[in-house]
Amino acid sequence: MKLVPDTVFKTDVDKGGVYELQTITPSTDHDHHPRNILGRFHGILGSLNTEYKLIHYPDINQIVQDKRLNRDIPGSSRLLQPCSFSPLG
Repeated sequence: MKLVPDTVFKTDVDKGGVYELQTITPSTDHDHHPRNILGRFHGILGSLNTEYKLIHYPDINQIVQDKRLNRDIPGSSRLLQPCSFSPLG
């Protein structure tokens, strides 16, 4: 993946926690950007219209709370936990 032009990858977050990799397709809304987003990316191969957002949460409870408030966010997502040797871990 590569960063979307004119965006930055935030590295000033607390280590650990849980991450969400959100996949946004061209037909969905690109305007919702949570405050805890670390970066927006496009794939290198395949559809360049698909956007990926990496979002950081301090714990799983915060994800549940945010999902209740934003039920209408389109796309799909995966929850990720960094391995012990990851710079995000």
